[in-house]
Amino acid sequence: MSNIFIVPIFGIPASGKSSFISAFVQSINTTNIQTRVISFDTIFHDIIKDPNIFDPNEWHKAKYLFKEQICNAIETIQNDFKLNDNKSFVILLEDVLHLRSMRKNIYQIAKHYSIHYCSIFLSCDVELAIIRDSKRIGKAHVGKDTITKLYNNFEYPDKDINFEHQTS
Repeated sequence: MSNIFIVPIFGIPASGKSSFISAFVQSINTTNIQTRVISFDTIFHDIIKDPNIFDPNEWHKAKYLFKEQICNAIETIQNDFKLNDNKSFVILLEDVLHLRSMRKNIYQIAKHYSIHYCSIFLSCDVELAIIRDSKRIGKAHVGKDTITKLYNNFEYPDKDINFEHQTS
């Protein structure tokens, strides 16, 4: 197995995923670890036509592009990045990933490419997430209804499910 790691950082909107990733990248900036961040929100915001109207087709297209960028990043790293015992590469994925099946898809990508997988779940109180979100502007603002819906439908990591127990 290579020294490539895929690390989905997931939780409800405004749970602190972007802040966590920023701090993580800064903390390892001086080590022999290189990073790449792939954010679903960045992809989604690049393709949506009207941020005030949710279009499921745009969301599905963004999910497809998210997966495509993950695979392209892995292939580029495996082909171009000269890994040795002293260097590692971490691909950080930023997304809500509220359904277990979404996380399993990423796990299966890691397995397909024979790279390491470790997921990080950021738990956050729904009221705190709503307060944080209220301070966001533009496309970054998600809204109370969306946060509450995702919170209520979130499939939390489960130690009894093999891929999550061994990797989260």
